[in-house]
Amino acid sequence: MRFTFIGLFCAVLMLSMLSAAAPAPPNTTTNSAGKTLSPFGQKLVENEQAFLAAAERGDVAYVKKAVAEDYSAIGSNGADDDYNDLLEGVRSAAKDKAGDAKDQPIRYFFEVVQLDDDCAVVSYNTVNAGDHPRYLHTSDTWVKNGDQWKLKFRQSTPNVWSATDID
Repeated sequence: MRFTFIGLFCAVLMLSMLSAAAPAPPNTTTNSAGKTLSPFGQKLVENEQAFLAAAERGDVAYVKKAVAEDYSAIGSNGADDDYNDLLEGVRSAAKDKAGDAKDQPIRYFFEVVQLDDDCAVVSYNTVNAGDHPRYLHTSDTWVKNGDQWKLKFRQSTPNVWSATDID
């Protein structure tokens, strides 16, 4: 009887692992729980990813259009930043475009909390090659202004087990 229970348990465990590893349907985004995001959530994740790509490639014009002028942020070190600080960082990225692809951050587990029809928080995890702290959790607040979404607030927090990373 015990052998049968263990065998059944292992079979159920294997099937659940295989179904959890199944890819999401095309053109969908899943969150950390493997659930497909709503169309609203997918739109916000697309906005977030487009903004992050523009900032990394140093596209100041795109970032200016995507960020509210009263933008503020709290960085992973606790320092506060504003619109001008963000733009200066993007300008620096434009100068450093020669960066190696292996040094690009990896972002995953995008989550969206819809606060109302015109406001949402997009959260995600990041792994930064060589930076300290290396593993971050970031939450961005997006607000709809007319028909355009604008990044209004960002907070980045190091994962506890990553706060003292050293290479």
